[in-house]
Formats: sequence, C-alpha cells, structure tokens
Amino acid sequence: MVEDQKECIDVITQLSAIRSSVDRIIGVIVAEKLEKLP
Repeated sequence: MVEDQKECIDVITQLSAIRSSVDRIIGVIVAEKLEKLP
C-alpha cells in the first residue's frame, strides 16, 4: 500500500512538471505570435 502511494505521488509529480512545461511553451508561442502582429 505504501508503495502504491509512492507511485501515485511520483506520477502526480511528473504530471505537474509536464503541465508546467506545457504552460511555458504556450507562453512562448503566444509571445512570438504577439510580436508578429502589425
């Protein structure tokens, strides 16, 4: 049971890191698009 909890926490940590990365990528893409506007 403790092992299952650790695995769950590890998965949540990884998903959180992925989400942060995706948010940063979205920010970069939006910033680049805004710079190209007339």
